[in-house]
Amino acid sequence: QRPLAALVAADPGVAVRFFHYPRELGACGLPGVEIPAHTLTAVNGRACDLSLAIACIGERPGAAADDGIAALAAAFAAFDMRPASARLAAVVDPFLSDDFPRRQLDRCLRERKGAPAEQLAAHLRYGAALDVRGTPTIVVVPVQDGTPQWPSAQVLPGRGGERLREAIAAARRMNATP
Repeated sequence: QRPLAALVAADPGVAVRFFHYPRELGACGLPGVEIPAHTLTAVNGRACDLSLAIACIGERPGAAADDGIAALAAAFAAFDMRPASARLAAVVDPFLSDDFPRRQLDRCLRERKGAPAEQLAAHLRYGAALDVRGTPTIVVVPVQDGTPQWPSAQVLPGRGGERLREAIAAARRMNATP
């Protein structure tokens, strides 16, 4: 993640958006979402709950602009923590407060509706359409006149910094073409 942060800091023409693609069986229980079976993992690491909790944290009352990113970073930092419930607690506990009590987070996770669930469902549909087979995956999307050019998206599995720079250069060349 540091090479990506350095790249963004060094280049005002690059922006980063994070999409969740938890590859758990059941497509997180969100209606209208299907994930191809060949992209799923059967591991119950509570990836769906983590993704939804991160979205809930980012949407909670009084959330700072980067709280969702901070929660995502905490999820990656706690990747090997077991059991999965301890990992979830390690991610969400720092964000609980009188304005965002555990019962509100639990309701967000249990009900799976509202803006956080809609966001996760959209991310899952997009990941399925791109046939994402592993995470993390980097997708480079050129933008013209403020509009993402999704048909020109390039999927880069893993974290390869050099491949990322090459994809950004290719996206810029595509934007320079009349």
